[in-house]
Amino acid sequence: MPKSSFFANLLPVDHCQFSIQDGISENQLLLLEYKVAQFFGKAHASFMGSGREAISMVLNKLNLSLDDEVYITTSFNYKNVSSCVTSTIFNYCKPSRVISKKTKAIFIIHEFGVFHPDTLSLIKFGKDNNIPVIEDCAHSPFSFDSNSNQTGKLADFTIVSLPKIFPVDIGGILVYGNNDLSFEVKHTDKHLQVANIANQLWDRIDDISQKRKNIFNVYLAYLKSVYCKPLIDSSCNIFPWFFPIVTELDQVKTVQKLRANGIEAGLWHGSKVVILPLHQYLNVEIVIKACNIINKSLSGD
Repeated sequence: MPKSSFFANLLPVDHCQFSIQDGISENQLLLLEYKVAQFFGKAHASFMGSGREAISMVLNKLNLSLDDEVYITTSFNYKNVSSCVTSTIFNYCKPSRVISKKTKAIFIIHEFGVFHPDTLSLIKFGKDNNIPVIEDCAHSPFSFDSNSNQTGKLADFTIVSLPKIFPVDIGGILVYGNNDLSFEVKHTDKHLQVANIANQLWDRIDDISQKRKNIFNVYLAYLKSVYCKPLIDSSCNIFPWFFPIVTELDQVKTVQKLRANGIEAGLWHGSKVVILPLHQYLNVEIVIKACNIINKSLSGD
């Protein structure tokens, strides 16, 4: 049962509770890291306590100065960038939304699960200018562009956030191909328990992706309010993360109204986007109920 008062929660952990108490063994942890590295076509993966820790590990290895910049770019180029990203970068250098002579790393965010349209050109730019590229796959570990290029497979570093995929509240994985690099990670008992869950569920990521696409399509079919429209009009090629809608109504009031009716909606700051729950532990009935509430609630009043 959900841990909150919402019948539709944003994160998987609020809909599905695992009873695993044992931490993962050393051999199983190595197996998990191997599976994830193979999934992204890279040589190495390191399980960490969070995606933020993975970002810190990478930036620390790059030996950046406070005057250096990390160029951050997102699929839809909205003003909003997760504070987990920007605050972590601030510990090492300056986050920037433009490329300059001070750019020492490129940080690509595949926003809402949509493959960043400039990924290939940014990868080439990074190689041509000896600038490392980081793919943040927190939103989308398993999305593709029209040429079947997969998120996370192209850059020097790939970052995965486990709470956005599995029913866990912590955990991240850093994937990389440089054999000259290594990362020393200290794991708590909680980390090892989460790794145990991730190890059991990682092999089901294809099935998880399909379930999310099915839920995405239910939203498309039943969301009829004329006061909002889907930001993304197809589930093809994406591993959906939330269901983003665009509305001309007051976004704050819209979120408040939906939350008051049991839907854990959220703001995408700096835009007209409101995010709705979308993950594999929702079912068709829950999403239809949510759509009916949205259709009735978003009346323009």
